[in-house]
Amino acid sequence: MTKKKIALIVFDISAAILLIVVLVLFFNISSGIDKTVSQEPMVADADDESENEPAELLLPELTVDDNVSLSVDSDYKLSAKYEGFGIVTFESFDEDVVSVSNDGMLTGVHPGETDVAVRLDSDGKYRAWSENVHVTVTAPDISHTIFLTYDDGPSGNITPELLDTLQAYDAHATFFVIGTFAESHPDIVKRAYDEGHTIAIHTYTHDYRKIYASQEAYIEDFDKTEALIEEITGQKPRFWRFPGGSNNGYTNHASQYAIMDKLRARGYTPMDWNVSTTDAAPDYPSAATMVEKGSEFIDQAIASDKTPVVLMHDSEKKVNACEATRTFIEKYGAMGYDFRGLDDYYGEGITFLD
Repeated sequence: MTKKKIALIVFDISAAILLIVVLVLFFNISSGIDKTVSQEPMVADADDESENEPAELLLPELTVDDNVSLSVDSDYKLSAKYEGFGIVTFESFDEDVVSVSNDGMLTGVHPGETDVAVRLDSDGKYRAWSENVHVTVTAPDISHTIFLTYDDGPSGNITPELLDTLQAYDAHATFFVIGTFAESHPDIVKRAYDEGHTIAIHTYTHDYRKIYASQEAYIEDFDKTEALIEEITGQKPRFWRFPGGSNNGYTNHASQYAIMDKLRARGYTPMDWNVSTTDAAPDYPSAATMVEKGSEFIDQAIASDKTPVVLMHDSEKKVNACEATRTFIEKYGAMGYDFRGLDDYYGEGITFLD
């Protein structure tokens, strides 16, 4: 075989190999182009700055309650249903109206309206999704309630016996405490609070001439009592009662109105009374007299569609307080009335000056 023929054969083989390589490369490039074109376009989500999220994500099937109504101190479990994966979280827009736990349990705090957000957090498959539930919190029903209130305690002899009496009947009351006595008997104040009674502010010294000397003097006395009660119970009170009532003759009405305006602005409710048992009289009336006089005023309040707020005292010389309390509870309890602390009261308050 001549050199010329050998060269032609080598050329033909090389040309064939080159053609095969070119064809292989051509088909690989075409396949790559087809694959790229068939991919789903990548766009940025409207709520996400990421540019690598698919154009269409599934929306979660999140179903929640539309509207919820509950009372103060009552609970309601939110229903939040969804398909697929994700983490549900809850958030109250106003914790002063309603609180919400991690598992969606609502608790009424104060009458009012707000929203609770129910969120389904994205797990990569779903968009983060949120629905709002409108929540209305109503005041407790006190249409068949009598509020027993006690001033000038606590005392070491009367108040514990009174607490035993209330506990025996599953009844609750309100104690307007004197600061100096509360300092002497913090354990009694704490017991009353722990057993569900309302602790309220009366005065620190109960010295009329001192506390009513000026608005500043009254507020100073008030602040001292407030701090003491909060220290003992861990809770700031909501109610206060002027010694002698709001219309007491020791100060002018303008000063009393000014004090009420200041304390109302701080979230306090003034509370005089609309039922007297006359146990403030110097002759220490008997339990029978207290019940007779008190029942007359209670019946008048009920007939006028008013909620009875009964004034009694638990200072050390008010030895008939427990017997009178027992009789009131038995008499009106048999008529369908219950006895609560003022923590269940959300009205405007009762003052003799209004």
